[in-house]
Amino acid sequence: MRSRPDGADEQGFTLIEVMVVVVIIGILVSIAIPTFLSARTQAQNKSVEQDLRNALTVAQTLFVKGGYKYDTTTIQHDLTSMEPSLAFAATTATPNVSSQNVMYYNASTNDICFAGLSASGMILQMALVLDPAVSAGNQGTYFYIGASAIACPTGSLATGWSRSAGAAGW
Repeated sequence: MRSRPDGADEQGFTLIEVMVVVVIIGILVSIAIPTFLSARTQAQNKSVEQDLRNALTVAQTLFVKGGYKYDTTTIQHDLTSMEPSLAFAATTATPNVSSQNVMYYNASTNDICFAGLSASGMILQMALVLDPAVSAGNQGTYFYIGASAIACPTGSLATGWSRSAGAAGW
C-alpha cells in the first residue's frame, strides 16, 4: 500500500497486475475453446453413429429372421416397425444425405447401406454386405466417414470403406 501525500492509503491492483491476469485468462480460453469444439464435433458424430448402429442391428435382425431379403417395397415399413425411434428415409445408391434421418439404400437384396448426416457436417455411412455370392472374407460390416457420401460396397472393400470402425475414423 502506498500513502498519498494527503495521508490516505491507496488500495487496488496496479495496471501490470491486471494485465497479467487478463493474459492468463486469454491463454486458458485459447486452450479450452478448441478442446470444447472438438468434443462437440465428436458428440455430434457419435449421435449419428449410434443411430446407424441401431439401424444396422434392425437390418441384421430382419435378415436372420427367416432369410429376409431387403425388398424396396417393404423395407421402410419393416425398419420403422422394428425401430420406431429412428426416421428412416429411402435414397439412391449414392445417398443424397441432406437431413439427420437415417437414410438407407439397397445395393442388392442381401446388402443394405445406411447413411446419416451429423450436425458437424460429416456424413457417416455403414453397410451390411451379406450377399452369398460374395466370398465370406468380404461379407460383413463396412464403415465410412467423410464430407460427401460414397457408393455402397458390393462384395469387396470399396475405396473409402473400412472393415473397422476405428480405422474409418468413427
